[in-house]
Amino acid sequence: MKQYQAPDRKGIQTIKRSSTLYHAIQLPFFVVLNDVILDGHSLSLEEFDAHHAPSWQREGDEFAIDVGTRTEIRLRISLYGFVCEVTVLAEVIEIIEDQEDRVIRFAFRDMSRQTREALRRISRSYHAGYVASPSDLLENQDPQTLNEKKDEPAAEDASLKWHRVVGMGLSVGVIVGTFAFIGTALYERFVLINASFATITAPEVEMISADMGQVRTPIEAVGQILQRDDPIYEISSADLASQEASLVAQIDYLTEINEEMQNDPEILALSPAGIPFSSPAEVRRALALAEGELRALQLRIAELQGFSPCDCMVSWFQEDGAWVVPGDTVAVLARTDSEVLRVEALVHVSQIEDVHIGQSAVVTDEATGRTIPARVERITLDPRQQPRVGFPQWLRQEPTVASVMLSIDEALDPGMIGQPMQVAIRRADLFGLGMAAADQ
Repeated sequence: MKQYQAPDRKGIQTIKRSSTLYHAIQLPFFVVLNDVILDGHSLSLEEFDAHHAPSWQREGDEFAIDVGTRTEIRLRISLYGFVCEVTVLAEVIEIIEDQEDRVIRFAFRDMSRQTREALRRISRSYHAGYVASPSDLLENQDPQTLNEKKDEPAAEDASLKWHRVVGMGLSVGVIVGTFAFIGTALYERFVLINASFATITAPEVEMISADMGQVRTPIEAVGQILQRDDPIYEISSADLASQEASLVAQIDYLTEINEEMQNDPEILALSPAGIPFSSPAEVRRALALAEGELRALQLRIAELQGFSPCDCMVSWFQEDGAWVVPGDTVAVLARTDSEVLRVEALVHVSQIEDVHIGQSAVVTDEATGRTIPARVERITLDPRQQPRVGFPQWLRQEPTVASVMLSIDEALDPGMIGQPMQVAIRRADLFGLGMAAADQ
């Protein structure tokens, strides 16, 4: 059999242009096989690459796959505020021997129309410069680009008066459009402060591991809705279970010794460490100490169970079977109470001096175009000091912006968490009397 030889990666490479092939994109995704999870490397509409070294696999199994293998694969693609999971039939077409890691190249062999459309929209959004959101995948069609319409040639028999009327109308339209454009620009420059980015956010609840162990969780997917006191996880610690069994056995032994010494104080009784007890009082003290240690240990074991502190939505969680150590994050929840949802906007620091608490603003839903009145509730110069679910963390790293939290009188839908919005804040002390009367 002819052995596969990896292509030479040195020198100049060329790209074949074809209408049926697309450039691969690199975004976070996982390749889930039967008992193995691989880290994704790149993805296109025709094929995808994954690292050969598994990020997770069942204990006792060794992962091996050959060129030509066809299997059903699930792709878990991390997008804007949610995870998109699709199922496809793929075939291994190449195993690339890289210097650092082997890369497996798969080719799509069968997928549903809905799956291909979802991958196409994800790739299209990525090439457009942003990560796809749920609204990008739920729209019936892509935004259309209208073709330029050419004016029909004027009829040869049109009168000179008609040409003059049309020319005058066009001139008036151009003048009115110019003044409207200038007026809109001046209004936005001197009356409104437009946020560079805004979205609906919710308070973040982080569940921390209290001890080392293996996570068992009933959570199935990100975005799952939890009610108050619903179980979130349980950490199995073999060490604590062993300590509890040892203390229970020690208490049973000391209880039996205590009863015997009460009947016969002169009897020879040994402690669990092999040291003789001198009196029944010493036995009772050892028994009380062991019972106290057992109660303290049972409190530690109770802390290994996590329950939902509120009506929340799962934003992130450790998968079932994962191992954690003390201080690790087990799950991240987002509160779904409508009264705690806020619109968070980023404003350039050069304009933040014109923003004050209580200032009025207008929030526009980009999906529907609906406008909602709002008020400035809090201003933070360092956005990293108020982590909330639904806001991209990479935007918080920008040092030239400040965070403005807006409250809205009407109730917001928890399903809108992470949805981009447009925010325009009215400047203070400019036509203040007129705007105050209009707000009333």
